[in-house]
Amino acid sequence: MPSHSGPEGGVPSLSLGEDEATVAGVVRAIGQVESMIRTATGWRTELLEVARRLVESDPGSLLAPDLAPDAWSGSEDATLA
Repeated sequence: MPSHSGPEGGVPSLSLGEDEATVAGVVRAIGQVESMIRTATGWRTELLEVARRLVESDPGSLLAPDLAPDAWSGSEDATLA
């Protein structure tokens, strides 16, 4: 599996281990990344459904101070909201 570290908030850098320094290793690593993407997409879908149900049951919750756009200023969370 690729190890990664990068600047906080940015795209992590990718470094391949010896096992992945071949075309076959890179293809395996891509498969692992695709699996992580599918998992994260599933989680995002579940969370969006939870948020939808919460807002449906309490529309006033959208007025909460921590949801004010200036509280997030430029974060991806503001875009999702």
